[in-house]
Amino acid sequence: MDNEEAQARRGRESRGEEEKGEVSSSLYPFAQHPPPQNGESTKHQDSSPPPSSSPPPPPPPPPGATDTNGDETTSTKSPVEIAAIRALREELSNVAHEDRSVLVHVQRVAPELVDDDHVLTFLRAENFDVHLALARQIRYWSRRYKIFGPHKYSLPMTLNGAMKDDIKILRGGYITILPVCDEVGRSIIYINKACRMPTTEEKLRVLWYLLHVATQNPTVRKEGYVVLTNSRGVKLKAFDPKFSSQAAVLCDRAFPIRWYRVHVCQANAVFPMISNAIKAILSKMQRQTFLLHNGSEERVLETLEETGVPRHCVPTDLGGPLQFSQDDFIRDRLIAEGGSLQEWDELVARDPSPSKDNHAVVVTNNDTNNNELLGYQFLRDPNQNPQGIPTG
Repeated sequence: MDNEEAQARRGRESRGEEEKGEVSSSLYPFAQHPPPQNGESTKHQDSSPPPSSSPPPPPPPPPGATDTNGDETTSTKSPVEIAAIRALREELSNVAHEDRSVLVHVQRVAPELVDDDHVLTFLRAENFDVHLALARQIRYWSRRYKIFGPHKYSLPMTLNGAMKDDIKILRGGYITILPVCDEVGRSIIYINKACRMPTTEEKLRVLWYLLHVATQNPTVRKEGYVVLTNSRGVKLKAFDPKFSSQAAVLCDRAFPIRWYRVHVCQANAVFPMISNAIKAILSKMQRQTFLLHNGSEERVLETLEETGVPRHCVPTDLGGPLQFSQDDFIRDRLIAEGGSLQEWDELVARDPSPSKDNHAVVVTNNDTNNNELLGYQFLRDPNQNPQGIPTG
């Protein structure tokens, strides 16, 4: 009996230390979990004897906690929230069948993906306007169906779920989430056009997944997220109007989060030729939060800092100090999502370095001397920006 009590005490102490050192992944895109060693499970090992009676119910989740669907979990909801959720579900029954069929199918086959917490994110995004929130939720699921197809769209949005076949694309680093946030705490989605470009469909799936991950950041749900783009030396043929137009819709009208600001860096070589097309794609609000940064690396770092992106958040590709590993991001996401690491470890063993082409574009020292735009500038309508933008 003494041995059993001592063993139980050691088990409790061990679990207490582990729980104290655990870091939540809901505040940060990178979950700081130690990797399992020697095939050990990441779950806690309980060495205490089984209890003689049924265990007490688990404590309610802390404020801001998220479920595997990326939605905030709330143990209790206010009367206003409960009434709004009920009203939205009732209004859904009045929508035409062809418009709601995709969402209704998910309610039937994967109800955990469209639970009350999921509905609540759309209500909050539209300030509890039930009609607007329902329209956004329907667009969300309709777009998810088109991008992932009929078999994957109702799977959990995880690397072992809907993204199972796209891990290699994510590993390529064309689009990712940086391991740091801006000065307010917003997640930063980084598009590095120096990497080998995936297909339009692959880019859309990766972008969807990263927006899903960003949704787990409580600050993003309130303050939006930031997009940072490295367009150094990009040529006209790299412009993908289909991806740009669909991405603009996802970011503005489908997801329950919106971008706060987009920073496009060193795009002066090609932007004058596509500026009108970009303005046609973006909504008025998106045009007002779309910034162009050009000039020397030091000048770009200065203007980014002036507009809310601290220097330490800027990757080395753009002249900043930030170094990060896409492999670490993927592994951390797999752990945070409770996924299997076996296939991932086998992939890394076969291909230690991701498929990148960081030298696909070459920029000479004269490229920044011929810029028509120096510093930063908002992409706005001509009447809002007397200087306008070069239009080729």
